[in-house]
Amino acid sequence: MYNLDLGNQQLNKELETKVEAQLASLEKAKYCLTTNSGVSSISIVLQLLNHGDCVAVQHDYYNGTRSLINKIMNHRYTNVTLDQIDPYSQLENLLSRPNNDIKLVFLESPSNPMMTIIDFERISQICKKHKVISAADNTICSPIYQNPLTHGIDIVIHSCTKYIGGHSDCVAGAICTKDEDIYKKMRYLRDITGQQTNQFNLYLMDQGLQTLKIRAQRVHKNAIKIAEYLKSHPKVAKVYFPLFDTHAEIDIMKKQSTGYLGLISFHINTDDFDESCEFPKRLKMFEFGPSLGGVISSIEQQGTSHKSQFTPEDAIKRGFKDNLMRISVGIENAADLIADLEQSLSKVKVIKYEPKL
Repeated sequence: MYNLDLGNQQLNKELETKVEAQLASLEKAKYCLTTNSGVSSISIVLQLLNHGDCVAVQHDYYNGTRSLINKIMNHRYTNVTLDQIDPYSQLENLLSRPNNDIKLVFLESPSNPMMTIIDFERISQICKKHKVISAADNTICSPIYQNPLTHGIDIVIHSCTKYIGGHSDCVAGAICTKDEDIYKKMRYLRDITGQQTNQFNLYLMDQGLQTLKIRAQRVHKNAIKIAEYLKSHPKVAKVYFPLFDTHAEIDIMKKQSTGYLGLISFHINTDDFDESCEFPKRLKMFEFGPSLGGVISSIEQQGTSHKSQFTPEDAIKRGFKDNLMRISVGIENAADLIADLEQSLSKVKVIKYEPKL
């Protein structure tokens, strides 16, 4: 009789090898391993740390990563947040301490949701000088437009649930590197903790990779049009978009990226909680939810979802007010998306007072 389990394992291995080879090629990496989610990828990288080690993180980064570092794995290690104004000097000073315990620097550029941009080359040079591992989450820029490994970063992470899968039906992650020792450690950690990707999600990743470039090009064009529209709208107070010439780190963005995808954050021009909640509800073409990167556009009220991570005062200081929205632009007609945003923005009541804490 046929050993069906063995046959499934063999088929899964062949598909895994194919997908990992494609991702490694796109990221200019030597090695890649797929995982069962983006958070799994992050947790595997964090498990490279020993008990008592410290991880340095940038000022703004993905909320899920923040929860993982601050609330789930904080019993194993400590963490330090880099300064928003000059993270480079601060990192150099921290790593130069006689008893430095920082063993990993975790980055995300552009960051989700505030679009902070970090200079990969400067950070990687500091890390290599002090023999510290550097890792970057490249989910929201994708390997089509950015390759952190080519700028000296040691590890690149992806939530393949987002742009690589591209259709909001896949849950998977990936880790890419040029370092064989790091790769072997991470593959062992993945396998021993059961964080492999299943065959169905590998199939969806394979399908998504076939259209990634053409989807990325369409999303890139749509996002620029929508960001410009939002920037000029009287009912929008501020837009966070890394390709604006007025962005504080636009020169870094141009140096290390050839484009960008569809994540845009913005404050609608009201301080009223109820008004902020009504804005996304009126949209017809944007799905409401926390994910991103699908062919269908989506929106999330980021200010409300992030406030639980900070004190009320710190949340407001960081820009996480109730009126902060984040949209993930899909591949629909840009004019239709703008028309939908317009019908909802036009109904926003401009109410100004201190937001509820």
